[in-house]
Amino acid sequence: MEVNDDGTVSIWCYCGWNETRPTMDAADAAGRAHMEEFEESERLYRENPAAWVERYG
Repeated sequence: MEVNDDGTVSIWCYCGWNETRPTMDAADAAGRAHMEEFEESERLYRENPAAWVERYG
C-alpha cells in the first residue's frame, strides 16, 4: 500500500491487480476481497476445472 499525495491509498498485488481507494481501510478491504476472490478461483479450479474455464476462461 502507498498513501498518495492527494490522500488516497493505492494497493497492489503481485498478480498485477491494483486499486486506489479513498482511505487506508477501504484499500485494505479491497485487498482482502481480492485475496478471497483468488482463493475462491483456486478452489473452483481444484474442484471443477471446466467450470473454472467457463468462468475465468
